[in-house]
Amino acid sequence: MKLFTTFVAQIQKVNLVIDIGNTAVKFIIFDERGACIHQYESKNGDIVPLKRLLEQTPVKRAIISAVAETDEPLSSSLKAMDPKPLWLNEHTILPIRNAYGTPHTLGTDRLAAVVGAGVDFPFRNVLVVDVGTCITYDLITADGYYCGGNIAPGMRMRFQAMHEHTARLPLVGFEGDWPPPLGHTTKEALTSGVLWGIKAEIEAYIHILQTKTDNLQVILTGGDGHIFHKQLVKNYKNITIDEVLVARGLNRILEYNEKEI
Repeated sequence: MKLFTTFVAQIQKVNLVIDIGNTAVKFIIFDERGACIHQYESKNGDIVPLKRLLEQTPVKRAIISAVAETDEPLSSSLKAMDPKPLWLNEHTILPIRNAYGTPHTLGTDRLAAVVGAGVDFPFRNVLVVDVGTCITYDLITADGYYCGGNIAPGMRMRFQAMHEHTARLPLVGFEGDWPPPLGHTTKEALTSGVLWGIKAEIEAYIHILQTKTDNLQVILTGGDGHIFHKQLVKNYKNITIDEVLVARGLNRILEYNEKEI
């Protein structure tokens, strides 16, 4: 942290993005060019990194996206932040048009992800696949129109559901190499069923949307995105991965509001 703060102190304008997800809180720093220069992830509610960032980093603007409740220490620290952060919600001014029917129920991470897709691939139709606690599929058009999307269980949720809703199936996870299409043990069958099922699901969305939209670009993100990118990129040339897509979108929204307000 010391070397990082010494480096950041030399930068005049810095944006702080705080992404509060279902399993972790991420603190991401963007420089004035929009480049991500540092990120830190906390899974145990540790607020020390945030306090150090605020004490030693020249933060000009900050934005917060929260899809989960925050515990009291973090909540108090966020309320006391200087400068006051922009909390992303359904009333926030956006650089895209939002066609979602219930914007007050739309996860801010999904919203930020499609904004980030516009940063990565401006003037392209983009399908964002966020493979995290849940898997979300969201489409934004080349002219910045968010069309909506779908939500499905994530990889770990599928493993857990099969274990909890049956009498004898064990709780397994995924480690190591990609599994064969057919399992030869119960553990293999569970692992192959989940991973090949998710892969087929993603491919089905790509196929359907490719028939409806021109020049479709696909971006994978989320904690498990890299697992499926390695497999999908073998057959699709229009797939990339951006592990800070949500943060990139939040930074774009922050910059956009600075100009609009």
